[in-house]
Amino acid sequence: MSRPHRLRYRRPAQRWTDALPLGNGRLGAMVFGGVGIERLQINDDRGWSGSPDTGRGTPLLAPEEGPGVLAEVRAALLEGDVSRAEKISTRLQHGHSQSFQPLVDLWLATTAVEPLVRLGEEDYERWLDLDDAVAGHHATSGGVRWRQETWVSAPRQALVLRRSAEGPEGAVLPPTELALGPAHPAAAPSVWQEGPGRVRLEVVVRMPAHVVPPHEQLPHPVRYDDEGGAVTCVVLADVVTDGRITLPSAGSAGSLSIVDARDLTVVLTTEADYRGPTSRPHGDVGRLRTRATRRLDAVHAL
Repeated sequence: MSRPHRLRYRRPAQRWTDALPLGNGRLGAMVFGGVGIERLQINDDRGWSGSPDTGRGTPLLAPEEGPGVLAEVRAALLEGDVSRAEKISTRLQHGHSQSFQPLVDLWLATTAVEPLVRLGEEDYERWLDLDDAVAGHHATSGGVRWRQETWVSAPRQALVLRRSAEGPEGAVLPPTELALGPAHPAAAPSVWQEGPGRVRLEVVVRMPAHVVPPHEQLPHPVRYDDEGGAVTCVVLADVVTDGRITLPSAGSAGSLSIVDARDLTVVLTTEADYRGPTSRPHGDVGRLRTRATRRLDAVHAL
């Protein structure tokens, strides 16, 4: 069936700007469509640097000084000295707007597949269906064709990735290593068995307390704060498969190993403690975990 509103590509994304965007207004992802290594870069719209604490500190001038500084700016402009007026006006400014932050990367490595340079165009295609808001790709390697589709549900507030082998009975996906890679300092990922063929991963990520824009040219423009003055995010992901899963060793930040799978599904959701521009993030990981867990369990209950 013809899909007139489908964007098609014959190679995986090489840069972030080539990846295919998905989202539901809160949870977003850029899908690269890789064959040997697949990357989904994931964001939560509450994952910003800073907090109400960021705006506090020593102002550049006292409140009563403002009118005098403004008068100096006007005088410089009347004299035609725009450069001097701009320099004086900086005293009326305080701080910087904060920065939207990446949250986590979902990685799937299938090193057993043939390099794409040896695959013909008929063996690979990736797409973004604008009608269904589904990003996908398929590839053929070792005589097995496999297909991946990814979407972000608005009602369930979750990202779903499904990868499946197509072909005769007994065809399986290549061995796959799966991991969550935080973009910021984070506690070591937690991994535990939820049931037969189902494993849950959790990562707790701390956003920067303050980010200074590049034009300031500071040696350390990104600052992290352990005192609670920044947004905390919890990322939960369930991996469900008919194959065999091997968990990383205790205390390890390694990846899951999945073999002999015909189907592999990842359901991922996020939760953050952002409570508005005037409220300090609460930093209660337990509360975030509880809300994210309820959301994931509701998906499985469907």
